[in-house]
Amino acid sequence: MRPEEYYARKQTEIQRELRLIKKKRNGITLGKIGLFVGSCIGLYFFATTAAWEILAAIGCGIVLFVILSVWENKVIVQIRKCEMSSACCQTELNYLEGDYVGLATGVEYGKADHPYAMDLDILGDHSLFQHINRTVTPGGKNKLADWLLAPSRMALEIKERQAAVEELAGFPDWCNEFRVEGKLYAPEESRPIDLTTWLNAPPYFSRPFSWIYVSNILTGGAWIAVLFSWLPFIFALVLSLGQLGWVTFHSKRMSLYNEQLDGFIRITAVYLRLIRRMEKIPFHSKRLADLKERLMGKNQHALKAFATLNYQLNRFEQRGDFLANSLLNGLGTHTFYVIRNLDRWKTLYGSSVLKWIEAVNETDALVSMAVYRFNHPEYTVPVLKEDKWLSAEKAGHPLLGKDGGIKNDFSVQKIHQFSVITGANMAGKSTFLRTIGVNLVLALSGNVVCSRKFEFSLMELFTSMRTTDNLARGTSYFHAELLRLKQLVSRAEQTDRLFIILDEMLKGTNSQDKLYGSLKFLERLLQLPVSGIVATHDLALGELAEKYPDHFQNYCFEITSTDEAIQYDYQLKAGISRNMNASLLLRKMGLIQ
Repeated sequence: MRPEEYYARKQTEIQRELRLIKKKRNGITLGKIGLFVGSCIGLYFFATTAAWEILAAIGCGIVLFVILSVWENKVIVQIRKCEMSSACCQTELNYLEGDYVGLATGVEYGKADHPYAMDLDILGDHSLFQHINRTVTPGGKNKLADWLLAPSRMALEIKERQAAVEELAGFPDWCNEFRVEGKLYAPEESRPIDLTTWLNAPPYFSRPFSWIYVSNILTGGAWIAVLFSWLPFIFALVLSLGQLGWVTFHSKRMSLYNEQLDGFIRITAVYLRLIRRMEKIPFHSKRLADLKERLMGKNQHALKAFATLNYQLNRFEQRGDFLANSLLNGLGTHTFYVIRNLDRWKTLYGSSVLKWIEAVNETDALVSMAVYRFNHPEYTVPVLKEDKWLSAEKAGHPLLGKDGGIKNDFSVQKIHQFSVITGANMAGKSTFLRTIGVNLVLALSGNVVCSRKFEFSLMELFTSMRTTDNLARGTSYFHAELLRLKQLVSRAEQTDRLFIILDEMLKGTNSQDKLYGSLKFLERLLQLPVSGIVATHDLALGELAEKYPDHFQNYCFEITSTDEAIQYDYQLKAGISRNMNASLLLRKMGLIQ
């Protein structure tokens, strides 16, 4: 089944279920209204007749009203889940039609000096991150961005991710449910989430807790004595007010404690539900099985721990209910007990909780990659081979719609092998460079690629395609180009295998100087552990293939032109381009004669 068909069918099923649930809620609402009206009528008759049978009926009505309210709350959650599930399906339908509105761009992860992100549209509008990211936790989003911006150099890790993605892609319903649970309880990302401050802070109570027990026993005993008329009411009231004042005295310190807890207050509900979702499915791929084992294996209590923490945090948050909080603290210093329980939780699980959160974050990132894989069934799993650099068969650009545009074959078989690509303006050189670059990023991050067949080895990637000046730093365009090339050399000197993509080197100088500098720089690269692609308008760079036949090969994108039109086929061919189009385009636009 095509992904479009799956999402459309799923959405139809959800809407049908939603209608039934809403009918159920309407019935519950009518029942509550009936009970309320009946209770009011009963109160009227009780006031006039004082019949205890009527009062008993009213009591039963109140109990039923509470039961219906609890049931209604559960139904409301079901409605929210259905609506969120439908929204997730609509998001994917829009995505498959080329509408990315509302999808996170990841621009916050961008750095101007990143080796390739800016040139290859990894971040930003219509970026690779926007295509893949469906994460529901801040940590999962960070993890996915890290995988795209800092690809793994470990073969086993990449293969395990690939297997995990393939397994998850076979469970689209589960992936959708995982996303729904995360979105329903997702924390707002307006401020950073700090999890370490509270974990590293000392316990709130440095003294033994026994003195609080003594106070509670005395106050509780006083109220019992009041009930039996053994003590005056005022005595117990003074003790309760004393306890309430005691807790109030700690209000400033409790506010600081609340700030330390803020990160856990915001994320606990969502992580609890995601762990529950992970518990319900058996994983077979090694990576997913390891992640689940980390959460639920022997001596691992992530589900129990998060359930307990969520319960205690909800109790701690009830401090905002002034009446209930005053009553509970007056009778038994309720807030002190909650804080004591939270510190006990930290002692028991503090050393494991960050590992559990990391496991959920990684699962979240893998779910996003699985959704991307499910959305592109025509893509293939790249093959990691250490004996070759890169080989692509019928490779398309992943950001050019579902079909990836015109497909081309390409390969680099060894170190110090460079493909020099020439061609007219708009003939497809830059798009082809990005086709190879983006697919390589996908492969190195464990994703599927837009190619019939794709083989690659572990390597780093560096590009120089969109160099810009920086007036604030006083950097001219040409100086920025030189700095970028210097960064490339520095990177190459620190690694054992670097794949480079260069688009029109040294554009900021005159043609003769540009050609000489480009030739010398490419010869310099032969001394470094580098291979790659160089696109240029300087046809003379093609002479490198004659001087260094084992290291340089010429390819081109040709055009055909007539007096009326220029035709592009965007097919990579061997050799040096012989046709240019600048003057033809200028003449066609009426800018020259």
